[in-house]
Amino acid sequence: MSSQQQMLGKLQISQYLLQYGSPPKIEDVIPIVISDPTKQRIALDFAAWLRANKMTPSWRGLKNSWAWRVVYKGKTIVGICLSENGWDDCHMTSASWFVIPYNDRNHDVRAFSEMIIRENYQGIIQDNQLQCVHKYKDGKQNMGCSPDKLCAGGMTKNVFDKDVDGLCYGMGTDHLNTRFYDPGESEIECIKKLIECEQQTRNNK
Repeated sequence: MSSQQQMLGKLQISQYLLQYGSPPKIEDVIPIVISDPTKQRIALDFAAWLRANKMTPSWRGLKNSWAWRVVYKGKTIVGICLSENGWDDCHMTSASWFVIPYNDRNHDVRAFSEMIIRENYQGIIQDNQLQCVHKYKDGKQNMGCSPDKLCAGGMTKNVFDKDVDGLCYGMGTDHLNTRFYDPGESEIECIKKLIECEQQTRNNK
């Protein structure tokens, strides 16, 4: 993100705060950032589902994307980012928005393997792992990453009995970092199930 783009983002937020007297609501920003009608509808429907289930997206701020999170039982249960500048939090992306589910293993959804297999979500999870920014050697550089790092180019991880190449090293060789970029209807249903499983886990503690 250029300094000019960052200033523009901060200016937009300042104008919002001045006009509304509160941090930006995700429903107000979605129509501005997401231009595709189908993606916009899916994002708005997901935000409405969260609120209907007493999970309010709270403003996190602007880093490289507009970011909100939902806190449940004192900890983040899902993060949502809207990207209008070609960045997620630290990676280049062509996606207009993405969702990160959280649990006690951070983003590693294998905590809910039983549900994933029962609902036949393995393919969705395999297709939504965080890729190494240097996988394609296209000159796009992850902030804080370097092509000289030993992990540059990504690594192969086993994701529900499928070896997936070029994944971000992230938090280690035995950790899956699941992110849903521009999720469609099927991905949203999977995300909802993951959130519900994590809610149940926290409620039982």
